[in-house]
Amino acid sequence: MAESFSSRLSKEFTLKRLTFWIFWFGSHIGLFILGFYKQKDDRSLDNLNVLGLSVWTSRGAGLCLAYDGALILLPVCRNIIKNLRALSFLNKFIPFDENLWFHRQTAYSLLLWTLVHTFAHYVNFWTLEQLGKFQAWQLHYTTWAGLTGHFMLLMMVLMYTSAHHKMRHQSFETFWYTHHLAFFFMLCLYFHGHGCFVKTAQGECKGYLSWRFTIVGGILYFFERVLREIRARQPTQIIKVIAHPSKAFEIQFDKPSFRYKAGQYLFLNVPAISTWQWHPFTITSAPDDPYVSVHVRQVGDFTNKFGELLGCDPDSKQFAPAVLPTLRIDGPYGTPAED
Repeated sequence: MAESFSSRLSKEFTLKRLTFWIFWFGSHIGLFILGFYKQKDDRSLDNLNVLGLSVWTSRGAGLCLAYDGALILLPVCRNIIKNLRALSFLNKFIPFDENLWFHRQTAYSLLLWTLVHTFAHYVNFWTLEQLGKFQAWQLHYTTWAGLTGHFMLLMMVLMYTSAHHKMRHQSFETFWYTHHLAFFFMLCLYFHGHGCFVKTAQGECKGYLSWRFTIVGGILYFFERVLREIRARQPTQIIKVIAHPSKAFEIQFDKPSFRYKAGQYLFLNVPAISTWQWHPFTITSAPDDPYVSVHVRQVGDFTNKFGELLGCDPDSKQFAPAVLPTLRIDGPYGTPAED
């Protein structure tokens, strides 16, 4: 137990990660202070500043959320990460192989500032109702900010709970589908400021207009997904299936255009099982082999169906089909999948 804890400490407190934490916490605290005092010191917003600490806090947290919203999709732009990793001078300073770790840290930060931002706005709305200016329910459910905010909260509950490692291992499909709510989440984020809650007494909007930089990550991710879809549309035929003990099997396929290095992984889709599900597998063949192979262990819904489809499930009476199913391949990527 002590060795395991020591190993985890040594992994978390590397020089690169310590440098990251200093920058990460420092940048968020700096942005929060900037947003806090930008609202507090703006005399043209005295009509809102009567709300006091809650409105200043909501503004500071909102700026941090815009920052995280701009970054959250970048670590999952696999092709961009793969190309940047090839630049050795950047790789010395930026741990591109830890892109999923960075994605999680951004998600944790997004959750923290969401809680702060939401609580502060609930106080804002309650105070405005006490002052007789608005009904709180109207601000919650009849404004762009209120509606998109509550939709984002609901989607976050679904995405965060299904992203827990136990849930991913038990039902990867649930994680996969709920995580695609991110598309709607980002749309809500871009339009969250529409209608402008932060206005002067004369009606002039003084919002951050943060969509102008949060949308950059969304645009990059959109083109990333288009590229993946185009490339992965090419069908790949399985040439050999080998059943192994302990409910494991190996599939081999021929893909001459596929260039990879030892230790990389790919995403695999089996249209006969699902058109939309993609699952990561470490490439187990050597780069010089005349085929590409992955080993699959039957531990979940997808892998059990896959094994049954290939006639490799010892608990099933189904035999191998005369024609093996086609695959769709996306990759190769980075180092072996962390999850």
